Amino acid sequence: MSSILRKLDASDRTQAVVLAMQHGWISLEVTDSSESSSSNKD
Repeated sequence: MSSILRKLDASDRTQAVVLAMQHGWISLEVTDSSESSSSNKD
């Protein structure tokens, strides 16, 4: 993990994720939490 942080010039995993999102390497998928909780009721 430290080599990845060093290559990204990030101080921690949170900063690495933010940098990845800013560069478009990853995206955040927002889901409706009520859907997952309702499917677990049975």
